[in-house]
Amino acid sequence: MNRPLRTLLACTDFSPHATQAVHRAARLAGAHAATLVLAHAYDAPTIVPAWGDPGGGAWVSEEQVSEGLRERLQREGAELATEYGIAVQTTLLTGSVHRRLVEHADATGADLLVVGAHGDTGLLGRLLGSTTQKILRRSHRPVLVVRTPATSDYARVLVATDFSEPAREAARLAGTLCPAARMWLLHAHEPALESRLAYARIDPKLGERYLSLALAEAGRALTEFNDALKEAGIVATPLLRQGHPSLLLPAAIDELDIQLLALGAQGKSLLESGLLGSVSQHAVAQSPCDVLVVPRAAGD
Repeated sequence: MNRPLRTLLACTDFSPHATQAVHRAARLAGAHAATLVLAHAYDAPTIVPAWGDPGGGAWVSEEQVSEGLRERLQREGAELATEYGIAVQTTLLTGSVHRRLVEHADATGADLLVVGAHGDTGLLGRLLGSTTQKILRRSHRPVLVVRTPATSDYARVLVATDFSEPAREAARLAGTLCPAARMWLLHAHEPALESRLAYARIDPKLGERYLSLALAEAGRALTEFNDALKEAGIVATPLLRQGHPSLLLPAAIDELDIQLLALGAQGKSLLESGLLGSVSQHAVAQSPCDVLVVPRAAGD
């Protein structure tokens, strides 16, 4: 049985993008009777000029800034508690924004971090803001990147799987977050030697045989993956498609009208080298829907 959600940490900088994320977190907290921790982190100077004029003589101290932020955060928390009927805690953090948020998630035992994508409009509309990228790179806990308004519960979920443990955990968490949603499992099969076979001097029939066997093996692995989820009470429709994930994921999201994409972030690149894996990075940055990223567990 999946572990219930107890604590969600929503990160806000009071921007419209962050507000979307906060309301998604509040909706999820209400659905799961979980506590919402609403956090704002800032890297503050000691004093700042009150009127933008360093020589004007009117200065605002860090204490005054923090008090104003704390009042705004508490006011927003109270509004969310009333609107969604949930328990809301607020916390104001100072220091490096992404580090303090990740540290606070660990300290509170948050089951999920919820952040806004911070995308601009137009051509760069789907790119991630720098703080969100840094949180994704450093977090040992699942992160939900919110790009769309939280006007309803997630109803259509796509899980991208490479059969790894992070992908399995992503599917389980997606099933926990939205148990009533329709779910699909997508494995993008791209045989490692396919491009080499095209140039190798081998019998074409032998090459076709190899590709057929590789596809059949991927199909068996997808069936086993799906069966394991069924045992955990998660019902999904498996999809096996040939091609590169960076091309197949956007097509599937559009075709199936997906609202949430869930995936695992493989390897040490997420936690140690400071870079998301190429597939995860591309999916999070380019997906038009919200994205749930589950990292490899610390110590693996």
